[in-house]
Amino acid sequence: DRFYSGYEGIEAQLKLGSFYLTPMWAKLHTNGTPNGKYDAYETSIAALYDNANRNLKFGVYYSIKEVETNNTLYNGGTAGSQKVNLIDVYMAKEWESFSIAFEVPMLSGEINNLYGTGNADFDSNAYIVETKYNLNSKWNLGLNAGIVKGDDGTTNSFEGMYLNPNYKKSLIMYNYNQHALMDGTKDVYNSSIVNSTYTQLFAHYRSDEWTWKMSFLWATANEVAKTGDAYYDHDYRQKVTTIVADQSDELGYEFDLSFDYQWNTNIIFSGMMAYHVVGDFYAFKNDASDALDTANVLLTGMKLGINF
Repeated sequence: DRFYSGYEGIEAQLKLGSFYLTPMWAKLHTNGTPNGKYDAYETSIAALYDNANRNLKFGVYYSIKEVETNNTLYNGGTAGSQKVNLIDVYMAKEWESFSIAFEVPMLSGEINNLYGTGNADFDSNAYIVETKYNLNSKWNLGLNAGIVKGDDGTTNSFEGMYLNPNYKKSLIMYNYNQHALMDGTKDVYNSSIVNSTYTQLFAHYRSDEWTWKMSFLWATANEVAKTGDAYYDHDYRQKVTTIVADQSDELGYEFDLSFDYQWNTNIIFSGMMAYHVVGDFYAFKNDASDALDTANVLLTGMKLGINF
């Protein structure tokens, strides 16, 4: 994982049969004089039911994250104080040949001077589903889908949801910050699923030596620019107040193919190929008589892994 969260604090785990309860308090960050207005901290509690006999997991995570006025961890210290609540519901169930898991994160709270747009309430959510069917000992098929909210830019309540950038569903789409390819001030790997509805079909094949992974992903944007309305640009994270053209909601679709070849216990050959058919969403330039030229993207790669 390229992105991590560092927590310095204390937690306890209480267990009763298949039930787990985990309260936690942590200091996320402190800069300057170690007093209240320079701190960012989080208080949370997680409740989990994990029954291995039934192959069933169900959990709820609740946290309160507070960022004080002068803390620089988020938005360089220019966003002022923040207080955000997270409720995350998770369930996973497995049968002999089929498994399903879903997660619903829900964020709410208050953020001051959000990306320079003034004080705002925060209210957003996402719905994520992953399924898998074991066709036989070598093949499994599956369907992944998600609805991740975006902000329409027309209210004082921010409704966009950015999933953790470590959560990747394809080799190109959502995997890279494509604006960073042209802008050295941005991190090319800092890309999150946001403002999207996506569906992914996949097939995996595994033998003693080979592992093949194939998938097809199709995605659309939930919020797009419309003539005469305000618009929130989720890539640049800024509000655009004057829109003179309509934007397509087509993010495009992508074909992925990758493999691992286990030559022996110490050497693995890996390869991948992906093709992204770029949607007209990316052609938008807020010009009623002109649009950006776009091109489809091909990605290939090879890797040799050696374990000593």
